[in-house]
Amino acid sequence: MINPNSYIEAKEYFIQKVLVQAEKENIQLSRAQKYMLQWSEADPTFHIDQTLNAEFEREITTAEYEKKISKLIIRAYNNDRETNKATKDKYQQAYKALKSEDNYLFILVDKAIGRHFNKVGLFFGSYPVSGNYLLYAIFFGILFLFDMSVTIGTLLSHPPLTADKIKDSLPDLFKGLLLGSLVLFNILKYRRYKKEKF
Repeated sequence: MINPNSYIEAKEYFIQKVLVQAEKENIQLSRAQKYMLQWSEADPTFHIDQTLNAEFEREITTAEYEKKISKLIIRAYNNDRETNKATKDKYQQAYKALKSEDNYLFILVDKAIGRHFNKVGLFFGSYPVSGNYLLYAIFFGILFLFDMSVTIGTLLSHPPLTADKIKDSLPDLFKGLLLGSLVLFNILKYRRYKKEKF
C-alpha cells in the first residue's frame, strides 16, 4: 500500500518502476536521465545539479526523453496489470500521492497512464487487455445495428415519411448515435493501446 499523503514514497515507487522496466528491456538510462526523474523545484530534498542539467541537454531532447520514459511506464503498468490485476490500486494510490506536489515525474506518469485513473462513466474506461476493446466494440456494434434496423424499419414501414414520425423517432435515433459513438471510441482505444504496447 502507498500512503496517499506520502509524495516521497510515491515518487520512489514510480522511479523504481522505470528503472526496473529499463533493466528488463536493456534500455540504457544515463546518470543525467536518472537525475531528471527526481527533478522538482518544490521538493526540498532535491538539489539542482547544473552539470547534470548540461549533460542531459547534450544527450537527448526533452520530447525524446518524455517519450522514452512514458513508454517504460506504460509497459511496466501493462505488465503488472497482466500478472496481477490488483496492482492497479497501488498505481492509483501512488499517482494521487505524486500529484500532490509539483514535480517533473508526475508529468511523465500522467502522460503515460493518467487516463487510467481519470475515467468518465462506466464504459469509458481502460482495460488491461487489448482484446477487451474489440469485445466492447462488437457488443456495442450489435446493439447499434439492431437499434438502427428497428428504428429505420419502423419509419419506412408506414409511408409516407412525415416530420412527426421523424420527431417521434428522435430518442431512438439518439440512442443509435450514442451506441455508434461507443463503437468508435473502443476501436480508437484499441488502436491506441496497440500502438503504445509495441
